[in-house]
Amino acid sequence: MGGPSISRALPVLLAVLAAGSQPLRAHVGSPDVYFEGAAGPYRLLVVVRMPRVIPGIADIELRSPSEELRSLRVTPVLLRGPGSELSPAPDTAQRAVDERGLFRAQLWLMQRGAWKLTIAADGALGPGELAVPVGAVSTMPRPMTGALEALLLVLAALLVGGAIGIAGAAAREGSLAPGCEPTPALVRRSRRVMLAAAAVVLGAVGVGSLWWREAADQAARGVYRVPQLQAALLPPRSISVALAPPRVEPWAERDGLTGLVPDHGHVMHLFLVRDPGMDVLVHVHPTEDGARLVQELPSMPGGRYRVFADVVYGTGFPETQVGELALPEDVVSGLPLGDDSLATSLPLVAGPQTGDAPLAAGARMVWVDSSDRLRANEPLGLTFRVVGRDGRLVEDLEPYMGMAGHLVVVRADWTVFAHLHPAGTAPMAAVELANGDRMPAHAGHAHPRAEITFPYGFPQPGHYRLFVQIRRAGRVETAVFDAQAT
Repeated sequence: MGGPSISRALPVLLAVLAAGSQPLRAHVGSPDVYFEGAAGPYRLLVVVRMPRVIPGIADIELRSPSEELRSLRVTPVLLRGPGSELSPAPDTAQRAVDERGLFRAQLWLMQRGAWKLTIAADGALGPGELAVPVGAVSTMPRPMTGALEALLLVLAALLVGGAIGIAGAAAREGSLAPGCEPTPALVRRSRRVMLAAAAVVLGAVGVGSLWWREAADQAARGVYRVPQLQAALLPPRSISVALAPPRVEPWAERDGLTGLVPDHGHVMHLFLVRDPGMDVLVHVHPTEDGARLVQELPSMPGGRYRVFADVVYGTGFPETQVGELALPEDVVSGLPLGDDSLATSLPLVAGPQTGDAPLAAGARMVWVDSSDRLRANEPLGLTFRVVGRDGRLVEDLEPYMGMAGHLVVVRADWTVFAHLHPAGTAPMAAVELANGDRMPAHAGHAHPRAEITFPYGFPQPGHYRLFVQIRRAGRVETAVFDAQAT
């Protein structure tokens, strides 16, 4: 094996060492976790910036408006399965000097899979605890710089040459008394030994090359790729969805945790967005029918649709699978029922940020901070206000699947898709598994306010379309906004 093979394999070796499970991904192109909840008496906004390679370090930001909060400790624990009862020593978050109410911590995530970050808070109001579910996943092999590759090549050449030279010197001069010159016979023996040593060393390097290549291939296979579902029109007017096999931990099948668990009361949240234009959004909830999930479609225009399926597995981690579906113009059904919804809007045109959108009966939804500049990878509170025809806040909002509202974020080039709610990007099914009896209370479970805030950070610059969904008078309504992140 030559030096370049070694250098290409080295950066991916670490990604293999603790890779006993397959990776996961909660959203497409939006890997970081944003979560707002209560650790006892303290409100917290938690931002977890996930490493792109596992094992890796997660950067954690914790913000709280409470003046009584004194300390925060964070502990990473596997959400379920082997090792989930073994808790390492907690890390103490350091209070930031450049921003009031901000704490920072860094934690190693050593294994791919579903984790929870247990946050222990302490202060004048007493102790509190909150668990935030996250998914550890390798999204890319870590490339090696040219300088490091050149350095490793030089070191490898020195080691190989040195080993051969040492063997030859030992055969030529090892038995000589000090000050004696080697005889021609010893010189010839030295050359034979050096040839044999070269064969042994280079053979060992060759065997090592095969091992390194296999390690590199295994790490490359472990890099997460968004699963592709199979969607088909099931006559006369239903959609049939076949998910790709779950990429879960090896123990999950043995423990019976590969099945889907309900999130907001449904085992799947299926979104169909018409391409191009993003001018139609359909949000339905298929039910399991053998190996597939089936759902009757509402009346919707034909065309090509991008399909996004949000699910949560029994291990506690979420996944979004993607696909496509072409619908003819004559697919006719009825109005969406229950939690299902359909919304139409003008086609997306990359342009200025929009600040308000029409709703039913003359009401409107206003994006309160639409004039603010949106910076990519910056924690934001996206706040929307629902006003009636008279301009006053409405009082007839109802919980929509247990939340004040839901937000769907789609980047114009389809590289980002995220489905979130006022608690953030973590699905409630995973939140419930992580917190157990400590399940935090979330705004909007009983009487939603007419002003709703979603914690989020746009993962990259670009143009986005936002679909904000609420329920009024038993009907799901959708407001559509355009956003530009820089």
